[in-house]
Amino acid sequence: MAIDIHSAALKELKRFPSPVLFRAKEAFAFLELGERLSMPLSRPMPSIWPGCHEIRISDRQGTFRIIYVFVTKGNIFVPHCFQKKSQSTPLSDIALAKRRIKEFCDGR
Repeated sequence: MAIDIHSAALKELKRFPSPVLFRAKEAFAFLELGERLSMPLSRPMPSIWPGCHEIRISDRQGTFRIIYVFVTKGNIFVPHCFQKKSQSTPLSDIALAKRRIKEFCDGR
């Protein structure tokens, strides 16, 4: 599988603490091998987009999310990464992920 990360999402991801980045890279490696991630590491987010999921990583510095979507059989797109500060995913983060996925799909 190929993973394409939105340029702004890559900047967001690089701001994550080192232990969180390490776990994110592990998750990406599994995805690249064609593995399907499941709870508690990943959960579906169909309210954002069909085939959309979020990687869930928590450490002592907080809770972090990486939104990813299966856009074609062999391709994954990462539109948004953020630190979660409330119980539910903020609507602004959902809207941003939707917009970036739509832009990515329209540009293909």
